[in-house]
Amino acid sequence: MTDAEAPDAAGETRDATGDGDAEARRAGRFLALFLAGLSPWVVLAFPGQTDVFFAWGWINLEGLRVVTLYEYLFEFTRGPRALPRRIQAWPIATLLYAGALASALAGVLFGREDRRVTAGLAVFAMLSLIQFAAGFARPSVTPLPVGVVAVLVVLWWFDGDLLGL
Repeated sequence: MTDAEAPDAAGETRDATGDGDAEARRAGRFLALFLAGLSPWVVLAFPGQTDVFFAWGWINLEGLRVVTLYEYLFEFTRGPRALPRRIQAWPIATLLYAGALASALAGVLFGREDRRVTAGLAVFAMLSLIQFAAGFARPSVTPLPVGVVAVLVVLWWFDGDLLGL
């Protein structure tokens, strides 16, 4: 990162040279964050069954059953408040991640983004997913937080300078 692209006190990247490097970096960062969010967030391996959870819903690979997050929360259960906290962590992670994507998109569309807000929302979303995955951990169940790794790699790649990495 050159001095022309250095983040200001608010963590915003400004392109003082006008050559578009910071704009391209913001677009690449948004795209990478978006694509990482499309990866499976958590894979639960049960004996004889595998469930794959995404931001939008989950797929049971044995029966090839797809359930959207909306269906799960409002059709199959009595709403989010009726669920155990470990399962509430999944829709909370989705909302936090949507906030991170909205913040990154604002950087692309308007040229202003506080990268600390974007990164913080994404980190909190991934912490929520870790809580979700850990809630299923049992001797017969193996939770694999795949999406957590994908998103944290993107954050490290694009925002490691915020942490001095």
